[in-house]
Amino acid sequence: MLLPDFYKINNIDSSDSGTTFYISLNPDHDVFKGHFPNQPVLPGVCSLQIIKECAQQLRNTKLQYKQIILCKFLRYVDPVQSNEITLNISFKEKEGELPQMQANGKCGEFDFIKLKAIFA
Repeated sequence: MLLPDFYKINNIDSSDSGTTFYISLNPDHDVFKGHFPNQPVLPGVCSLQIIKECAQQLRNTKLQYKQIILCKFLRYVDPVQSNEITLNISFKEKEGELPQMQANGKCGEFDFIKLKAIFA
């Protein structure tokens, strides 16, 4: 984990549509004190890191973003209002190509991120 005590994976469920990670953010982490003071927001780069770390756990190997095909930040996440997020991650495999990952993140009932990426 790049940022110790930043988040905790509470549960993992697998299905035909992918793997869902149930995650608790630590609203008292120093990241939120600087981004932004008195109005904490989950930084986009931290969302990408959490997704990568979950994907690494799924693949049981270190990964690095090679290409981000699509990345949409749909809504901000305020860890004080709701520190629970879910990430659904799936991989598409094509012979002779690097695997493509798709991730969707929710905070409560709202989508906050959609990502398609290729890892090396």
